[in-house]
Amino acid sequence: MAVRSVQIYAYTDYRAFLRDAYKESKEREGLTLREFAHRAGFSTHTFLSNVIKGTRSLTIDSAGKMARGLGLKADHKAYLELMVRFANATTTNEKNEIYQQMVACMPKSEIRHIGSEYYEIFRKAYVLTIRELVALPDFQPNAKWIARKLHPHITTAQAEKALKTLISSKLLERDKKGKLAQASADLTTGREVKSLAVALYHKQLLELAAESIDTTSAKDRDISSLTLNLSKSEFDFIKRRTADFRAEILDFLKKKREEGGTTFPPEGLRAIYYLNLQFFSATELPW
Repeated sequence: MAVRSVQIYAYTDYRAFLRDAYKESKEREGLTLREFAHRAGFSTHTFLSNVIKGTRSLTIDSAGKMARGLGLKADHKAYLELMVRFANATTTNEKNEIYQQMVACMPKSEIRHIGSEYYEIFRKAYVLTIRELVALPDFQPNAKWIARKLHPHITTAQAEKALKTLISSKLLERDKKGKLAQASADLTTGREVKSLAVALYHKQLLELAAESIDTTSAKDRDISSLTLNLSKSEFDFIKRRTADFRAEILDFLKKKREEGGTTFPPEGLRAIYYLNLQFFSATELPW
């Protein structure tokens, strides 16, 4: 049995791939899950059923058996094993390393299918910062200017690549006069890649916050902390209030721009800031 129409490189979730591969075989050959599992090299269909449902996990060894049962070519077998490693990885750094291996082993025409665009936007924090930079009154669509404007600085090559990523992702567009402007793209990708990309983004912002203690004057930043003794309900309350605070800030800025200076005085000098809010446990959780 060889998988025909199901394209393995369109997946990052091996369970979704197995589910669709079985569905294809069932429709084409009338194959039962028991027969499918037997062909894949498993003594019982229960294990395979539980894998697809997410209650059991494949190992590299069982992934190899599955590849043989599906009739996968060597390169597809390698990709299946990478998907299994990706799912079983426990740290962001490990997932990131495996994801890059997944991208490296697939044809270029397939890379976009697994959310590499989303990944490229979030894995370097300065990419989204450049999107905000475009809205500054003194913005210059020049990679060298952008590279020097950011703090910390990046290279001109990095700025050029970031601009290309933002334009190709439709997060930036050119107006009728050819001027760059912000745009809203509908970015979609699998939850695995999205989760990895956002985790990498948050880690970078935490690192930048730590660096700012040494690189930014205290008068130009605000970093503070509290150590709290909390119950579960108190934790939930603070988490809700933190989300409300973020929404309040966004609403304030939106209204300020919409009013066009009717309530607030117009200001020509502007800068891009990161606002990080960290709230995490210092002990093992009892609930």
